[in-house]
Amino acid sequence: MSVDGPDAVGPADWDRCQWPALRAELAAIAEPARELRLWTVVASVHRLTGPNRPHNSLYVRSDRGEVVTRYDERLLSRTKVSYTYSPGVSPVTFDVDGTRFGCLLGREIHYPELFAK
Repeated sequence: MSVDGPDAVGPADWDRCQWPALRAELAAIAEPARELRLWTVVASVHRLTGPNRPHNSLYVRSDRGEVVTRYDERLLSRTKVSYTYSPGVSPVTFDVDGTRFGCLLGREIHYPELFAK
């Protein structure tokens, strides 16, 4: 994704992303999950308006196939925040059949205080 080529670290060129194809693939995942009545959590990028970089996200879909929430990674590495993604701002939890789940991505696993909500 680097504008400087595959062997160099540099700003991501999000104009190269095939956004319609990504939306189609996310929809293709949702349909069988809805038919099987499965809650699903799918990692993907979430496009923002230009010139903002997208979020690195988790989409949570209910057993009806509807997006119920989205988590955007908050604690990005220096490389991610400098070249690739925009950070999220809010924690996300959701409940399924009386069990509460929380979402984290990437290096956030190293920060136990994020689990304390």
